[in-house]
Amino acid sequence: MSKIVAVSAGMLSPKKGNEPYRRAHRYLNYGLLGLASKFRAKVPVYHGHFDSPTVFLEKYPEILLADTVLLSLPSFYAVEWSQILVRNLLKNNKNVKVHIGGRWVIDQNWDYIVAKFPSDVVLHKGMGELIVSQIETSKPDAPIRANPASPAPLNYRLLVDRNAFQPSVEVSRGCGLGCAFCEEANERLTPMKPAVTLLDEIEDILSCYDDTRNLYFESSMFAPSTRWVQEFSREYHRRNMSFKWRTESRVDVLDAAKLSKLSGAGLDVLDLGLETASPSQVVNMGKSKNPIAYLSKAREILSACEINDVKAKVNILLYPGESQKTIDETLAFLVENKNAVFGVSTYPVVVYGMGERAIYFSELYSNQGALGIQPTDTEGVWSVEISEEIDAQRSKEIALEIAQTFMPAENYFALKSFSYLDPRYGRDDFLHDASTLKCEERPFGE
Repeated sequence: MSKIVAVSAGMLSPKKGNEPYRRAHRYLNYGLLGLASKFRAKVPVYHGHFDSPTVFLEKYPEILLADTVLLSLPSFYAVEWSQILVRNLLKNNKNVKVHIGGRWVIDQNWDYIVAKFPSDVVLHKGMGELIVSQIETSKPDAPIRANPASPAPLNYRLLVDRNAFQPSVEVSRGCGLGCAFCEEANERLTPMKPAVTLLDEIEDILSCYDDTRNLYFESSMFAPSTRWVQEFSREYHRRNMSFKWRTESRVDVLDAAKLSKLSGAGLDVLDLGLETASPSQVVNMGKSKNPIAYLSKAREILSACEINDVKAKVNILLYPGESQKTIDETLAFLVENKNAVFGVSTYPVVVYGMGERAIYFSELYSNQGALGIQPTDTEGVWSVEISEEIDAQRSKEIALEIAQTFMPAENYFALKSFSYLDPRYGRDDFLHDASTLKCEERPFGE
């Protein structure tokens, strides 16, 4: 059987800045690890991180000996890195078969991506699971063995340099609630992975590590039923488990009773997609048709986080139609609930895509109050002039001001180290690096 390896494309530099602490980020491509886990043969999974493709291949020369390379494009920021890697692979091994996937980049930008790579590279749309049997057997008409809508167990024994990661486990896929800015606006939410199945998988993952690890429960919208919460809590305690975990949800999905039960079963950090506390922007984003009820739910879940000692990290999105009035409404909400807010991530809306994709969002956002989109240094990534009052540059400045006001440095490190920083990058490393930053480079306060 041919030797197959999987590579998660890196970036030539971190997308939010090239400071040392950003280069310590380790973003697990759990989708690629899940794909590799479905092969009958052992398929090692490598991550490019922020090494140049040349350095990456020098570090892992065995990749050059592979018969087949599965290359995953996590974002447009990884395209240039991938082009260089593919050129190096083909230069060193003319017989290598390169398969490239990454549906958020490829599916709606097919002509653009095809033009970026040699003609003998095979590009794939859709879920990677659909082509596992075809790649493994080299038969394009091989029967499909996997159900791509059902998250499968992740085999962390395939993950190269796994000690650099805090592990993730996939709990559900999709969302489907129609928020205007979301890639998964029309992706139907799949059923939650059964609690017993999930904990079986987690036990196997933790057995791969010699030390204590946190877990991220990957789900675009963590929306467990009461029954699921009860089963998970009961089984967590029956097995005498003690791991801490983090997940992401909307502010209007979980309730206080579920949160209380989950906090007693390891939930430590909850990423909440508030996005805005301006009633008009709640409607404009498509978050809810009833902004008063939406914001009331947000207050309730933040209060429950505070009562149950769950760290609430609130996501804020600066969106078309913003004005100083809408920004002030969001700021007032954050001040009102500051004791329950452990940290805040604030970003201006960004458009990803080329051709018709870029045109679609340009027109959508223009109808919502934006003045248009502008190219950035990364092809396929566009900044948005979100309103007459707030241009793209000012939106970045406002985002930084909010982060510095509501995200202390210690809390920033606590949240990043829980899930994203290499565990070998410690608090002292972070404080040293943070001390070297200029004020305008710090997405956190004192």
